[in-house]
Amino acid sequence: MPVPVADMGKFSQAYYSKLENEDIVIKTTRGRNSYPAEIWVYEKLSYLGVPVPSVMFYCESLSSLSIPCLVISRIAGEALTNIRLRKQYEKDVYGMIGKILGKIHSIRLASTSYGFGAFATDFSERFDCWEDFLFRLHDIPNTIQRLSDDVIDIRYTEYLNKVAEDVVTHRFESVLNHGDLGPDHLFTLKGKIVGVIDPGNSFVGPPEYDLAYFGVYVNPIYLRYALDQYVGHYEMDKVSHYMCIISAHKAMRAHEVGDYNKRDFFINVLARISAASY
Repeated sequence: MPVPVADMGKFSQAYYSKLENEDIVIKTTRGRNSYPAEIWVYEKLSYLGVPVPSVMFYCESLSSLSIPCLVISRIAGEALTNIRLRKQYEKDVYGMIGKILGKIHSIRLASTSYGFGAFATDFSERFDCWEDFLFRLHDIPNTIQRLSDDVIDIRYTEYLNKVAEDVVTHRFESVLNHGDLGPDHLFTLKGKIVGVIDPGNSFVGPPEYDLAYFGVYVNPIYLRYALDQYVGHYEMDKVSHYMCIISAHKAMRAHEVGDYNKRDFFINVLARISAASY
């Protein structure tokens, strides 16, 4: 009997089950079908030695429900966000995450062929330039204005405007971004990373964006452990600036739904980075 996954994503419904005594995850969606992109990324990452689920079944439209369905193997262990990692494992685990991010970013994709923010299997959300994609993804002008009205003071507003100008004019070598690589999508077991999941939001962009997305969720020391083992070129100031834009947008969304603990968490990330820049 399928059991609902506790931490379902926004667009997919996921269930734990078994297939011939093997633990599996069954995913369905009534929203955007990102499963072809997810399968493509799993295949690429598996080839590079990144631990990912095995794809067992995919159907664009189940006959009985007329919805897409993806079946993958269930990753052992626990999501990093759900455990208290022993101190002796911290450097190795976060260093391993840095190595994984480096492998993801070793997959280069021409933005002229795919379009920023689009993917090889989905041309419906294609953008002509990085600025257009960032404005769509993070609603930059409105995010800054809404936070300025209700949450932050003028000092942060001025800093965010400066940071926004920097990231939208960023010129970079286009690589694969996981796009949603927080601790909830990294599984660990016995002091090792054993699984990377849910790359359905992958897109073409700079490596600094993925590093920043991971960075907003973790202690700065853990981010440093990851960066120390990361293989690839990146600019730290750009990582920090993307962290500000990502944090600001997440803070604004949390504020609008009344989740003030989450809002304050992301505002603190913004405050920490802006303070370091002065």
